[in-house]
Amino acid sequence: MGPDRPDLPEGCVERFGPETLPFWRYIWRTRRSARRPVLAILAAPPAHLRIVHLRSPKEVRAWLESV
Repeated sequence: MGPDRPDLPEGCVERFGPETLPFWRYIWRTRRSARRPVLAILAAPPAHLRIVHLRSPKEVRAWLESV
């Protein structure tokens, strides 16, 4: 099915085929249906959440070093 990925457990192969089609369909459809609720949360997040919008790999590295 392809080369083994080092981040997967021993004997666990990554698959892309008919058995994973429902998962990919869910991901594709959820992109649109979840967009509005996610944007609403980002616009007015609950008090217990802190929103961090990282726009580049450099920002990600800097943020990870700060936590």
